[in-house]
Amino acid sequence: MDTVCSLYNDALTCRAPAKNYALFFLERYLRLKIKAVRAGAPIQINTVNDFIDCCKHYGIKVQRLLCEFYLHNLVLDQETDLNPGPFVGDIQLQAFVSFGVNQLKWLRAYNTFQRHENSLDLWVRAEPRDPVTLWREHRSLMRILGVIEILGPMHEDLIRHSLEYFLTIKDLAIDAAKFRYRTSSPNIQLREPFKYENFELAASRLNLYGERILQAGPSWLGYRFLSPIIWHPAPGYQALYEMPAGQINQFFDDLVAHHGCRPPHEVPSPAYSLTALHVNYNVFTRA
Repeated sequence: MDTVCSLYNDALTCRAPAKNYALFFLERYLRLKIKAVRAGAPIQINTVNDFIDCCKHYGIKVQRLLCEFYLHNLVLDQETDLNPGPFVGDIQLQAFVSFGVNQLKWLRAYNTFQRHENSLDLWVRAEPRDPVTLWREHRSLMRILGVIEILGPMHEDLIRHSLEYFLTIKDLAIDAAKFRYRTSSPNIQLREPFKYENFELAASRLNLYGERILQAGPSWLGYRFLSPIIWHPAPGYQALYEMPAGQINQFFDDLVAHHGCRPPHEVPSPAYSLTALHVNYNVFTRA
């Protein structure tokens, strides 16, 4: 339960808090219930006595929040005969104070999200320190009797299913990418390496990528490349996706012939930031 609670809190820091107060308030209610379960004392408010006992158990801060929950029918929504007010103080006053506290909590949540959005970077993992050994091990594995017979059909089915499934979501995904990009701030747009134009062009090449990988068969080792080739099948990373059809075909033909994007003796690349490369390329092209 501790892990679930921690993951939930981490997830909330990765999204902008709701600007609709009703939605933000509902999140506060759910968060309180999760914390109570984590503490081994789940909140069960079915009667006025439950409400009063909960206020006593959790103290004044939670009591104010519970009063706001009560005022807005999140607890005791069916109770119309008994009033917990005399036992917990003026409910409207406490609910108003709770509203003020929630404004501060919203601001802290927003500032945390902003720090994440403006500073988190997207990295491409470093290649193996010894790509030659990795390649040899891969070739040795493929030569073991029965390995290709087991992995080959599974590999082919997975690739084909992925291509077919992406085709069903392609248009909706591109529209969503456009919406996400256009609703971003200019600062985010400048730093975003996966612009929707790039996504649209990469999506148009996906079938070709899948076909070439299927042609390579068991000799393919997927991460022996210098750049994310589905996104941009060219050496290095560029912000502008301009590659003639003939050049695309030539690149993929070389990919199949060499089982990767570079010779096995080449020095492996370290991890690099797509965002930094994207921004640097934009600056360079404007200059």
